[in-house]
Amino acid sequence: MAVQVIDMLMQEHQVILKRLGEFQSYDADQLAEAPELTADFIAFIRDYADHYHHAKEEEILFPWMLQKNPQFKYGPIAVMLSEHNTGRELAERLSQQLEALQGAGTPEQRLGCAAAIHKTAADLCQLLQQHIHKEDNVLYQFAENIDAQTGDGDASMLEPCMEVNQKLEELARNHLPV
Repeated sequence: MAVQVIDMLMQEHQVILKRLGEFQSYDADQLAEAPELTADFIAFIRDYADHYHHAKEEEILFPWMLQKNPQFKYGPIAVMLSEHNTGRELAERLSQQLEALQGAGTPEQRLGCAAAIHKTAADLCQLLQQHIHKEDNVLYQFAENIDAQTGDGDASMLEPCMEVNQKLEELARNHLPV
């Protein structure tokens, strides 16, 4: 039986992947001319991917998995947490680069800043795409296997996940496709 929480997280991954693909379609010229594209992308990464989605993993799923198998702390969960932190660092770098773009005086400076944004965003998108692949195909399978043995995945995690959904509903809704 599939764990509803895992299904929820995988659906959120699809939203994230779609948004990554959309942002990757922009070139540096477009980013230089429309800084709001980068601002919106940073807000999505911070609000939806991190505060909404990663909160469920870091505060609910990972602790449940560690309770069932403490050795995950040194393997897959350590890798996922490290990648979450790398994503946060890249989002912060994007934010700094956006500030530089907004303060750039000449078209050449703007294009240089936009090229830096484009490179950092490409790195972030690649990280998140690979990260999501690992979670969907490895980590979440471990969680499904734990639930198959214990039968308490949804009983332990569904209500706290729904509380996160409710608490951050408006935040998530701002980033969901209409």
